[in-house]
This record gives sequence, C-alpha cells and structure tokens, in this order.
Amino acid sequence: MYNNRMNNEINIILNSLETAKCYADVFGALPQKEVLDNHRFLRKQFAYLASIVHPDHVEEALKIEAGDIFNKLNIFRQAAEKAIEKGIYDEPLKNLFNSENSSIIRSSLAVYHVSSEIYRQGTFSSLYVGKQNKKEVLIKISSAPCINNLLANEAKLLQKFKSKKSLTKIKKFVPELLDTFVIEKEGCQYRVLVFPYNSKWVSVTDVIEAYPNGLNPKDAAWIFRRIVAQCLAASMAGVVHTSIVPDHILVNPVTHEPLHIGWAHAINNPKKSRERVTQIIDKWKDWYPPEVFDKQLPDRRTDLYMAGKTMIKLLGGDVKKDLIPDSVPREMIHFLLKCVEENPDKRPKHGRQVLDDFTKIITKLWGKEYRPLVIPVKII
Repeated sequence: MYNNRMNNEINIILNSLETAKCYADVFGALPQKEVLDNHRFLRKQFAYLASIVHPDHVEEALKIEAGDIFNKLNIFRQAAEKAIEKGIYDEPLKNLFNSENSSIIRSSLAVYHVSSEIYRQGTFSSLYVGKQNKKEVLIKISSAPCINNLLANEAKLLQKFKSKKSLTKIKKFVPELLDTFVIEKEGCQYRVLVFPYNSKWVSVTDVIEAYPNGLNPKDAAWIFRRIVAQCLAASMAGVVHTSIVPDHILVNPVTHEPLHIGWAHAINNPKKSRERVTQIIDKWKDWYPPEVFDKQLPDRRTDLYMAGKTMIKLLGGDVKKDLIPDSVPREMIHFLLKCVEENPDKRPKHGRQVLDDFTKIITKLWGKEYRPLVIPVKII
C-alpha cells in the first residue's frame, strides 16, 4: 500500500502501471514512424514520467515509495523497448502466468507447476512457490528480458559455491541452485532459477519490522555474525556482494543458521574487471558507502560498510546519521562505527578480522549463550 500523501501525478502514474492493458496506456500511442523515431518518442515519454516519480524529486518521507514506482516504470520502459523492436508495442499485455491457479514451465531436467500468485517481489525478479513432483520449490523469474544476464551471473556464482572445494564448507549457507533455464512468454525470453523452498527462514527485514524500536543487543549480536559471514563468503568466492542489506540476510530463528541471498548484485573481482556498482536499490540507498556514489571501485570494505549499516538499523538506530541507542554496549557501538567510516581506509580490511574481533567482544560481554529468536507468528 503506497503512502496516501503521494501527489496526484504520481498516483496517476502508479495506477497506469498497475492497470495497463498495453504499453500505450503508460507511454501513449507511438507516432507510427520508423523504429528509431518510435524509440525517441518512448525515451521522451519515459523522461517526462521519470521526472515526476524519481525519488530525488520527492520529499524525504516519500522516497522509498517513489523509488519503488520508479523501478516499476523503468522495467516497464525496458519491456516496451523490446516490444517496439518486435513490432508488438500495441498488442495487449498478458501476465506471465495468467491461469487461475498455476502454470507449467519446463526445463531439460524437470517440469514445474508455478503458482500464479507472486510470493515475493525482488529488485530484479519475481519469486513464486511451485512444485516439482510433490516437492515444493522456489522459482525465481527475471522481471524483464534485460535482467536475464544478472540472474545468469547469479546462477554461475552459486554453481561456484557448489563446485569449488575451498567453498564447500560455506555452500550450505547460500541457496542451493536446483535448476536454471530460459522460458519464452509472449515472444520474450526470461531467465529462471529454481531453489528448494523453506518457509522457516525470516529476513533481517522481517526482524526489523517485528522490533521497530530495536532488537535486544544479545540477539542482534549473533545475527550480525551471520551478516559478516556473508561478507566473508563473498570474499572467499572472489566477489564483492555490493548488496548486504536486510532483505538479503535470512536466518532460522530456532537453529540460527543463516542463508545468504542477493547474489545477482555481486561483482566478480572488480579490481581486475574495473566494474563499478551501477544498480542501487532505492529502498536501501542509505546503506551504500560514499565510494559507490563517487563511482570508485568497490571492495570487501564496501560490503562491511553495508553490514554495519544493517546492524545499526537492527539495533533501532538511525542509519543516515549513524546514531546507535545508548542501551547498546559501548564496545559494540565503537566497533560498528568503525565499520561505517566514510573513508574505506579507516574501516576493517577483511570480514575475518571483523568476525574474530566481534566474537571476542560479545564473548566478553555475555559469554556463549543460546537464545531462540522469538518472531511474531504473523511475520513468519
């Protein structure tokens, strides 16, 4: 549900995106000239709409909602560009899965029955619960054909965790990729990834929503160790995750096991590839360190900065101002503020160092004690 304070223009754009029966319902009818002219028209229309909904153009309280709408508009624009190329811009839109209950998709390995209802909406993909024989699976489908390469990179990286001997000890902490393939719908191709489905995981976002005033530091402490472990896992795999945000850290409240997701954002060896962070999730904009906005190369210290921001939020602090409640032990506060130093050279240099040093702090404070994480039933 979007903020009812959204201005009328933004609400009109949102409504057009949610009810569009064809691309013209959002961007207008094409001038019916050459393909190049049609693309120019589309770019002009998109620029006008984007100037209204872009999060940089709205008041602070509405930036998250506006960012979500802007992402929807951008994905819709990318799909419209493909439609112009294929000559189907004016044809009626159809849902990927438009049957009442489910649809069937096939790979060379298996047949999957996919629920028509979206389970979770990600930045680059939609997640559906499905079945392969009697086994429940989680099916991840790219939001648009232009996103396929990101999901393909994710699949490649997850296979690396599975096949590389040095990573076998941590492979259980990343999603198990069961299958990956491409499907064709309405003349377009979409990348699909399939994982085991487990309803027992909760994300750090879920925990934050359950404890908006801050989680008990004793519980937040063991979760932070799982967050740092994701940074360490990325480093061991030779990548910078670049998206260590609450949505991408899952934990089992009972067993405390972590599950690290969000690998579509990862950059392989940026020092060698010279690749920079180009995909910023508006919802988590305050999580990204200065070097990202300065177009500098990310490294493992980038991930540690985002991990520190996540912990500050989990404790009920102010992420933007790096303020942490006084109820948090001073040793923890001092340690976290090092992780979110604006200058990368002042941050810890490696996840292993952070993990070891933080473990010493919490062991000194509380010793080793098992604490089940109590999450309200409605969140699970």
